[in-house]
Amino acid sequence: MATVHGSQFTISAATPITAFHTTGAGAIYTTGSSSGASGGLAVLSPSGHELDLVYGAFAATDNGSGDTLTAYGSNETITGSASGTTLNLVGNNDTAMGGGGPDTISVSGDFDWVYGGSGNSVIDVTGVYDTVTAGSGNDHINVTTSFDSVNGGSGNDTIDVAGYADTISAGSGATELVNVTGAFDLVNLGTGTDSATVTGAFDTVSSGLASGANQGLINLSGTAMTLSDGPNKYADTVVGFDHAAGDTIHLTTDTVANAVANSAQVNGGADTLVTLSDGSTILLKGVIHIDSTFFS
Repeated sequence: MATVHGSQFTISAATPITAFHTTGAGAIYTTGSSSGASGGLAVLSPSGHELDLVYGAFAATDNGSGDTLTAYGSNETITGSASGTTLNLVGNNDTAMGGGGPDTISVSGDFDWVYGGSGNSVIDVTGVYDTVTAGSGNDHINVTTSFDSVNGGSGNDTIDVAGYADTISAGSGATELVNVTGAFDLVNLGTGTDSATVTGAFDTVSSGLASGANQGLINLSGTAMTLSDGPNKYADTVVGFDHAAGDTIHLTTDTVANAVANSAQVNGGADTLVTLSDGSTILLKGVIHIDSTFFS
């Protein structure tokens, strides 16, 4: 590991690192030849607050405040500080680790990994096949592409996703807010009091996947939506369920006959409450009648 001259960054690599040229507070660090033609190349800005990992499997950590780390190559790892860092993943197969501060993390590469850390991070993803795992802070995650995976953390996260075939799993935070627009997306509610708004087609919302409060508010808008129940007790309220548009309830822990037999009109007949054998409940707002065709 080497301390980057004129900054609060440290970097490491599998091979020795050499600073072969410095300009003021700036520096160029290489592994391999001094020209950077092989091995790796990292460039520090003259201000000392920006470090670019151009290529090579570097790992860099910020130990300061208000700094920027950018990974342009592949298989690189960048880590934020306790006071907040801007972390950018441009290359593929890179990893960003949030620190204890309020980090800003941007991902435009593919097959990258992001961990939110303990601070309140803002994470923006425009690449595909990326995986984001929120930390213990209250993170805000924005995803605008497809085939990504987002995992909420133990904080109260807000997750906004617009894409195709994304997987969103709310975490263990007391309150998680999930907004999804797209098709063939999978939303797994967390263990707290979560709110999920899903707009699109052929999306699936799953409840009761882990033990906890499991009280979800689900807003649906679109066609062919599926509600799926998990092995743990939950109590969901569903707004916008439209059987005529192809929406269904997929049962994994109960029979259709039992679910229909234990459904009742409530709230003056305006809604239907379905009670499953484990005590889980699904309140379908605005639905005044159900039968076996509502289930799969």
